[in-house]
Amino acid sequence: MILVDVQSWPAAHLPHAYLEPPFYAPSLDLYVAFNDPRPRSGWLLTDGHAPNAANGLMGWTGRLWAEDRALVASGGGQLLCRRVPQPR
Repeated sequence: MILVDVQSWPAAHLPHAYLEPPFYAPSLDLYVAFNDPRPRSGWLLTDGHAPNAANGLMGWTGRLWAEDRALVASGGGQLLCRRVPQPR
């Protein structure tokens, strides 16, 4: 569940990280489906996507893959995207 949830903010933030935008985005909701658990997998690949963001809200989806290409889990949610107050 954690490996699906932590994809949310990086899915939208990473393309803009070089700008160091002063934003934070706590999760409003989280949905995770456990498709095919692979507890003995040597590694897991996360694949996050944030297709839309507007008016302080950001939607996202994420998938978790095992080394044998099995879909372990999938999910999504919404974030509340707000500017971090800057000191005066």
